Formats: sequence, structure tokens, C-alpha cells
Amino acid sequence: MSTVTAETSLSHSAVRARNQRLGMIAMTFQTIIASLAYGFTRTAAAEFHPFVLPFLRMVGAGLIFAVLFFLRGGLQGRSHQLSDWLKFLLLGLLGISINQASYMIGLKYTTSANGAVIYAMTPLVVLLFSVWVVRTETFSFGKIIGIAIALIGVGLVLFARGISTDDQLMRGNLIMLCGVVSWSLYIALSKKWLYGYDSIQATALIMMLGTLIYSPVGLWYLGEFEPSKISLKAWIAFGYVTLFMSVVMYVLLTYALSKIESSLVSIFMNGQPVGAALFGVLFFNEPLTWNVVVGGLIAISGIYIMQQAQLGR
Repeated sequence: MSTVTAETSLSHSAVRARNQRLGMIAMTFQTIIASLAYGFTRTAAAEFHPFVLPFLRMVGAGLIFAVLFFLRGGLQGRSHQLSDWLKFLLLGLLGISINQASYMIGLKYTTSANGAVIYAMTPLVVLLFSVWVVRTETFSFGKIIGIAIALIGVGLVLFARGISTDDQLMRGNLIMLCGVVSWSLYIALSKKWLYGYDSIQATALIMMLGTLIYSPVGLWYLGEFEPSKISLKAWIAFGYVTLFMSVVMYVLLTYALSKIESSLVSIFMNGQPVGAALFGVLFFNEPLTWNVVVGGLIAISGIYIMQQAQLGR
């Protein structure tokens, strides 16, 4: 009996190790795609109408996901109650409609490095939602210290030029912050609500619903859009954002969340500020300011401390 138990335990350990390895590989590629996306999004946002760009991105990604969704059998025989549909609608609103619009509109006014440092707050906000909303985590001394240090770093990035909504950079930072809040709540809730779902089918359904929710806004402003005035460079950037960021990145994230804990997924997001800043300087001619470098390092240090406390180290 003990031999069978030991073999079962070993089998479970092997499966757990394999899942963790696959999840971490998925998040590595997701982080690279996300780091590059800041620069590509800024390139597209400079020429597209701010409310039309998210709409076109959602429609493009929604169509791709719709094809995948129905080719793979649609709902795959699942019967959903009203409460299930409300959950998917809320995830679509948070993870697609609000998050994507905030992200793309915010990057029209702020820099890639600023945006990436602000989005690095995601693990912190995920923790807050996990404690107060989902109630799957609790505070500890280490987590509180990490949160305090991270907030100091982010404060340097957000308020280096004072507090004024008339300042374009500040406006972009605040819009990005709205995206972080919605994205963090999406991550905290999806880990709980999407358990047992096929990662591609769940992501496709959320993408389609999120696009549907945002459609009235996008259609309202579509009449102001003039495609002939958009450069080839901006169209290429739009293609990257639509295919890689809206489709590949979401699939990788949902797949990773099905394999590893959301706290471990969030750790990979710490690499995005470094990657975004590096790619911004190398490929998108963006400068680095002292407050972004210092504030980013402080913020990442605080988030790392918080995450280590989450892991019990």
C-alpha cells in the first residue's frame, strides 16, 4: 500500500514539475512579446485615432479568435448558466475592453518605459485584489514592506514632474494606471473562474465578448478614421499589436495560468519594464530619464520583496 502511495506521490510531483516548466516557458515568450508591444503600440497610437485603435485591434483579434473558437467546437458541449455568462462578460470588460483601451490610449501620451513600470505594478494590485476581493491571500509583514517600497518607486515615475492633468505625460500615466487596475482584477478572477476550461476556448470567448462590449465606443468614433493617412510603419505596428499582443500573448497567459499560480505568473511581468526600456532605446528612439531608471529599479525591488514573501521565502 505504501509503495502505491509513494508511486502516486512521485507521479503527481512529476506532473506538477512538468506543468510548472510549461507555464514558465509560456510566460517567458509572453514577457518578450509584451515588452516589444509597448514600442509598437506607441508607433501605431501616434497616427491612429485613440478610440479607434483599440477597437480595430479588438475586432482583428476577435475575428481570429472567433475562427479558432468555432473550429475547435465552440462551447464544446458545455452548458453555461447565467452566472457563468456574467463572469465571462465581466472578464471581457476588465481584460479586454477597459484594459486594452487604457493601455493603447495611455501609450499615446506616455513613454514605453513609463508604461512598463506602471504595468509592473500588476503583481502588487493582483495581491490587493486577492486579499480584498477574491480572498485567496493574506497580508504579511514582508508583503507590506514590499508594497511600500514598490509604491515609492512608482511614485517617482508617476509624479516626477508634479501632479497636473494638463501634463500629457501625467495624463498618459494615469490612463495606464486604470489599465493596470482592470488587468490585475482580470488576472485575480480568471485564475479562480477559468479553472477547468480549455485555455484557447476561454480566451477566445472572453476576447469576443470584450470586443462586443467596446463596439459602441469604437463604432461611434470610426467615422473620424481615415485609413489613407496612416503610414506603412504604423500599419505594421498595428499588425504586431493585433496578432501577437492580442492573440498570442493572451493565449500564452491563459495557458500559463492553467499551469502555474497567478503569483508566479506575475513575477515574469517584472521583466517587462527592463525589456520595454531596452527595446524602446534600441528600436524606437526613446530616451531614458533618471526618474524612470531609479523609480523602476525601486519599484521592481519592492515587487520582488513582496513576491518572495508570497512564496514564503
